[in-house]
Amino acid sequence: MEMKAITIRNPWALWILWGWKTIEARAVKPKIWQSYAGERIAIHASKLMDPQGLSLARPYLTEYQWEKTLEELELAMSEDRRKITDPRFGTVLCTAFAAEHRRLTVNDELYALCDCTRFWGLTLSDIRVLSRPLPWQGTYRVFSIPDEFIEEAY
Repeated sequence: MEMKAITIRNPWALWILWGWKTIEARAVKPKIWQSYAGERIAIHASKLMDPQGLSLARPYLTEYQWEKTLEELELAMSEDRRKITDPRFGTVLCTAFAAEHRRLTVNDELYALCDCTRFWGLTLSDIRVLSRPLPWQGTYRVFSIPDEFIEEAY
């Protein structure tokens, strides 16, 4: 068997890992996400940073969350700032139960950590952190990971 997976840029993936972001939002309606609802999925952290991630999420983060994020990203970056050296990037970090796929509302913003106007999302629950990040080549298309790799990483 295989587990469906989604690649998410950081810092968004770290916020899911830490349990702060329980809705993954997209500006377009990913039709394939409808098939994710009701299933456990793997969360793959991209090697790339979302250049707007910090500014979009700042209004929704507590002061503690903001400071922790900045500290973690500082540790994750190499000296030349062009390459992420942290093992949590370019890996599967955790799995989550994708409870539902739906149109988001303003009431979802604190859970998505962004303005949800015109967004669709997957609500995530029961986040299970892997005991060690699982290196994996992600993609922004749909992909799956064989269950045995996930089971070994728990």
